[in-house]
Amino acid sequence: MDKYASYYSEEAFWEKIRQEGRNAGTELCHKAFILFYILKRELVPKSIKEEIKEALGYFICPYDVIPDFAPAVGYNDDMDRIMQTWKTVSEYADEEIMKKALAAMKERFPEEYK
Repeated sequence: MDKYASYYSEEAFWEKIRQEGRNAGTELCHKAFILFYILKRELVPKSIKEEIKEALGYFICPYDVIPDFAPAVGYNDDMDRIMQTWKTVSEYADEEIMKKALAAMKERFPEEYK
């Protein structure tokens, strides 16, 4: 497990979305929601869950390779990390997961997801 997985908790995830979701952007948040809901599945292998925790922990941590508060580029590295993980775990994103992620997006970004 890399050092960023320790930043992950469900509470920290929701707090990051609440505080920084708009700054992070809808594409990053949507993929993060998908990973979050895959992580909550009981039958997902532990190794996949650990990989997701590392990616979401990286997203949550404000002091990663490019600090999140850096204007215009702060979330680029987070997006890269989330997308790398997405490529590995996308087979676990069934219709139910995608619906949950979309519902979360509609709740968090109602203007963009009417």
